[in-house]
Amino acid sequence: QDCMAMYVFLFLLSFLAWGEGRTKKPLYIGGLWPSTPNPFVYSQYTGIAAQLALDHINDADLVPGHELFLRHRDSKCDVGLALYQMGELLRLFDEPTIVLVGEACSPVT
Repeated sequence: QDCMAMYVFLFLLSFLAWGEGRTKKPLYIGGLWPSTPNPFVYSQYTGIAAQLALDHINDADLVPGHELFLRHRDSKCDVGLALYQMGELLRLFDEPTIVLVGEACSPVT
């Protein structure tokens, strides 16, 4: 199900291509997961996996004319902080965050 959503997302982004010879337009993906020590040990690898996925997408030029970048915020597995961080990811930047990825902590999800 998550894989299908990513394929649909990439398919839709492919329509945004600027054409060859132009500078790639940045697209920002927001990441929200705990990165500080917590009981969910696996969460420390979420950011590494997300960045690796974006690197593969960029290297294969799956979104022509664009380059994907990751913006991460630490939710610390706290619901209130996660909501605050989500708001920051969506409003604090000149270039908008187009999609949010996460959470690796089930109480926050």
